[in-house]
Amino acid sequence: MVMSGLTVAAAAMQILNNALGAIKAAKERSKGSKDSDLKEQISTLYDSLLNLKEAMLRLTDENSELRIAIERLHNAQKENPELRQVGAVSYYYLGDKGPFCQTCYVSMGKLVALPSPQEWSGGLRRTCSLCSRSFWERPMPPDDGPAFAIMSR
Repeated sequence: MVMSGLTVAAAAMQILNNALGAIKAAKERSKGSKDSDLKEQISTLYDSLLNLKEAMLRLTDENSELRIAIERLHNAQKENPELRQVGAVSYYYLGDKGPFCQTCYVSMGKLVALPSPQEWSGGLRRTCSLCSRSFWERPMPPDDGPAFAIMSR
């Protein structure tokens, strides 16, 4: 029989509550007993089950939080960014959001937003804050060498 996580948690909690009810009834009945060891054992068992119930409630809450986080990640992965060319380079975009770093998306699956373009030596570039890769929307003009000529004798 296959149960979902919530059904399993609910079933476990029901079993725990039934056990607590039985131990509580035994604890009440033991009050009339003269066997102090039995009373102590039942009381210890009852306290242990209460601790188990508290841990079970915390685990159920944590399980719910993890399911929500997994669902968010799953939904984020469903969003497939598209590649669009901007000048001499292509960037990833999610609808109107972007541009995002190609390197980070391809290598790590992370959509890292790139900053505004900066003028640099006659070119126009964006540099990723995570991987430090520069993307040149407008390349720097070619270097024609020094502006002076070497004279021969």
